[in-house]
Amino acid sequence: MIADIEQSEQSLELLEKALAMLDERDRVILVARYGLDGTKPKTLLETGALIRRTRARVASLQQRALCRLRWQISNLKAFAYVEGCE
Repeated sequence: MIADIEQSEQSLELLEKALAMLDERDRVILVARYGLDGTKPKTLLETGALIRRTRARVASLQQRALCRLRWQISNLKAFAYVEGCE
């Protein structure tokens, strides 16, 4: 159980670091769509109103932002692994 908590905390820290590396628009979209700031997740329409884009454009930008987030997380994990090997 303690190991699960530690892993959750590490995952949350990794997510926060990766989000911080994204540009502001990508970060705003992901935080809004998934409620990462503790608020209720917003719809495509609500998120579009935040960034002044259409629903379809927000969906496209969200997919791009998710790809960038995954890439950042992958890089952070690789960097942590390399640091652990030294």
